Parts: sequence; C-alpha cells; structure tokens
Amino acid sequence: MPKPLLLKDYYTLDAFALILASMVNLLNIAIINLESGFVHL
Repeated sequence: MPKPLLLKDYYTLDAFALILASMVNLLNIAIINLESGFVHL
C-alpha cells in the first residue's frame, strides 16, 4: 500500500511547486511593472 501514498505525496509536492512557481512569477511581474513605472517616472 505504500505506492498510492507515494503518488499522493508526489502530487501534493507538484501542486505545491506549481503554486510556488506561479507566486514567484507574479512577484517577478510585479517587480518588472514597478521598475518600468519608476523608469517612466
């Protein structure tokens, strides 16, 4: 029975990694927008 547990763990890890990556992407976009805004100012 350890195989389904391992698969579940991998799926949760993948979901967590996806959420982290999307948050980092949003942060990068926000920083780029801020920098371009400062450049325009």
